[in-house]
Amino acid sequence: MPSYPETLFEKGKPHFICDIPPIYAILLHSRNINLPDSQIFLRISNLKILYIWMNISKPFNMKKLVYLVLALSISVNVLAQRANTKKLEKFTEVKAYDRIVVDLVKSNENKLVITGDDQDEVDISNKNGLLKIKMEFDNFMDGGEAKATLYYTETLVLLDANENAKITSDETLTGNRVEIKTQEGGHIDLKIDVADLYTKSVSGGEVSLTGQAKTQEVMVNTGGQVYNKALDTDETIVTVNAGGRADVKASEKVQAKVRAGGSIYIYGNPKDVERNKVFGGKIKVMD
Repeated sequence: MPSYPETLFEKGKPHFICDIPPIYAILLHSRNINLPDSQIFLRISNLKILYIWMNISKPFNMKKLVYLVLALSISVNVLAQRANTKKLEKFTEVKAYDRIVVDLVKSNENKLVITGDDQDEVDISNKNGLLKIKMEFDNFMDGGEAKATLYYTETLVLLDANENAKITSDETLTGNRVEIKTQEGGHIDLKIDVADLYTKSVSGGEVSLTGQAKTQEVMVNTGGQVYNKALDTDETIVTVNAGGRADVKASEKVQAKVRAGGSIYIYGNPKDVERNKVFGGKIKVMD
């Protein structure tokens, strides 16, 4: 039986899509799916078949269209369902880059499960307990089609989202002290239960935390944003510079400093509020 991928352009003359039984059209798109370059194969194959059908297959035939749509949709579904799993050594710090979405899951093993069109281009490094999740160099800032589910065993002490990456979890992050950092459009959205929290957001980063922390320190610079008004704390120290914004909540004490146009909004009706404004800005205690 002839191999359709090899004979599709036999003797310089492409065959009609209707000449290919639907099962072979499907195989044409899903074969070699486990190879690292499978996405390139699928995309090229899809374009070839689409070109043939649009430019050669005449007259219009609904049966041909059904075969084409079926082949394309199944190839996409097969790719979407495939997952790339990487076993990991222990780590306590996580940094994400390049628009990759990372979902945290507490587990009894350390592994990263990657899905999406860009899963084969995700690069990871794990050195001295610091796990970095980013795209390969040729795909810098192009991880919008990659989602990573990160299973971890150790208590995490640092989460850092960069370059429009996002870190989330459906679970509550626990520990003694944790640092949450975002920059360059990175986003972290979590529920936490810790004793001591340090949060920093700069250059368009965004942090949204709920839950509780005994003490909290917030640093915001150059357009960063921290939305922690649903995070219960006893005491909070917050500094905002250069147009950033911070929403914080405390029951006992807040030390708030704003410089050069930043904004601080304080919730929880704390008993003691210290205000310090330099070169403009806003510090407001909310009802």
